[in-house]
Amino acid sequence: MSIIIPDGGTIGSASDTDAISIASDGNVTLSQTNPTITLGSNATFPAGFVLQQKSTFYTANTSFTGTSAISQIAVTITNLTAGSDVLILASASASASNGTRYGFYVSKSGTTALTGNIADASGTAPRPRLSVASSGLGGNILASHSFFNLDESVSAGSSTYTLVGFVEGSETCKINRSDSDSDSATVPRGVSSITVLEIAQ
Repeated sequence: MSIIIPDGGTIGSASDTDAISIASDGNVTLSQTNPTITLGSNATFPAGFVLQQKSTFYTANTSFTGTSAISQIAVTITNLTAGSDVLILASASASASNGTRYGFYVSKSGTTALTGNIADASGTAPRPRLSVASSGLGGNILASHSFFNLDESVSAGSSTYTLVGFVEGSETCKINRSDSDSDSATVPRGVSSITVLEIAQ
């Protein structure tokens, strides 16, 4: 059975008689300025549609040694749909002493790296497998490192994505500040962040 209204006609309730209008070409207009549309649990979206987004911005500063999950740069995304993908965008402002090697990757739990944007193993030594790597310049130099990854093993529920840092030996990597961090108008501080987007498949 079909319900047909005149071209440009409206559909509404007793309190809002023209809530929905339908033009002659089938275009639908909602009269409310910021309408709320509630979809049922079985609603589907086309592949590539962004279902939700969450971000964490870390503006203070911290440091780490060895391989460490940086808990301040983590984000939890809830109400995930099984079979969707999660696109992760990470950015770290970091520094270390001159010549010190360091880098970052994203984990889904603990310090285990997500597959995808992670270096292949090489040789017999247990090399650090990172998404982005650098070498410290010391002094008051602060570097910005950005990368992304894709989680293609999403289950229904929630997941927490955390930036994990690696720095060689007993050295220390600083986050959002330079190695020397001199108190000067010409020495900047930085911001680090992590953003996740659930993508329909």
